[in-house]
This record gives sequence, structure tokens and C-alpha cells, in this order.
Amino acid sequence: MKITLTPTGGLAVNAFLLADDAVSLVVGATFTAGAGGQIREGFVNKQKRAVQKSPLVRAAYLLNIPRYNLENRLVFTVQRSFQTVENCVAFIAFHPDSVPMQGELTVREQSTTGLIARYLPNAVVESVECTRHIGLACDFQYITLGRCIRLSTSELPAGAQAFYQKFIFCIGGVQTYVWLPAYIGAAV
Repeated sequence: MKITLTPTGGLAVNAFLLADDAVSLVVGATFTAGAGGQIREGFVNKQKRAVQKSPLVRAAYLLNIPRYNLENRLVFTVQRSFQTVENCVAFIAFHPDSVPMQGELTVREQSTTGLIARYLPNAVVESVECTRHIGLACDFQYITLGRCIRLSTSELPAGAQAFYQKFIFCIGGVQTYVWLPAYIGAAV
């Protein structure tokens, strides 16, 4: 499994590497683009849904109405092993500051049956914590928040991409984008 975080307005080639099961030993001393590591435990999703509770006239109970506002909270722990203790300590000291605050979280799993890819757009990294450090190894726990987990439109066949339109807008000086069905874009 490989987990990356592409900063808002960034390109996929600039994705920050949070985890990669293919990496057994982290090599190097600078980790500005992240570092691979084994997903040790936890890859758990907790979803909260907004529900409106409305009283009805002469009813014994409230009416519960789903509002379709979802919040997905992904929690996972990554274990990394280093060549030297100094590299491990340097990683622990500087890694939390180098993790992007938000972006598109990508989870890819390659198996014998094919590639599974899921995306959490506009994911916010709520927490980065070193939960364990022993010698050459350390464990980091990541907590991310986002809305709906989806398939990226880049996975769609070229013919299907014609039905989507990319809208680019600027919020607080940061350029970002959203994919909408083309018929919605035509009405705007």
C-alpha cells in the first residue's frame, strides 16, 4: 500500500510520501518529500454523518433526516527503519513540520487482482505524532479529515472524462480546483 498527500494546487509529481510498503529501509538524511515505511497498524476509517432531528406535531418521537454531510477520519500508523540513529532522530525532529497541512490524500494498493486507488480530496492533516522510537526505528501516527472518499476522474476512460469539467478557483491566494459533472458546469 502506498499513501501520498498532494498539496492543494500542487501536481501529482510533487506528492508528499506518507507511507509505502515497498520501502523497507529509509535511506538518506533529508526528507522534504516524505519517506516510505510499513503501514504498521490502524488504517481505520471512522465516518460521522450529519442528521437533523425534527419534532413532528403530536408525535411521540423526533423525525431523523439524513443531511448527507459526511466526514471521514482516516487514522494510520507508519513504521520506518533508518540506517543510523542520527537519521532517525533527525526525521523525528523535522518530519511533522514538513507534512503538508492539506491536499488530496491518495491510497493505492497493488495486488495480484489489480490496482485499487481511492482519493480523499481536500484532506486536512489533523495530527502527526511520533508514537514510538526505539533505536533505528520510529512509528508515526497520522490523522486526516476529509469528506467523501472517491475514485479520481483521472481513472476514468478518456471518453468518460468528457462528462466532467475542472473548475479552478482561488481561496486566500491559494489556487485549487474541483471536478464537476459537465452538465452542472453548463448551467453555471
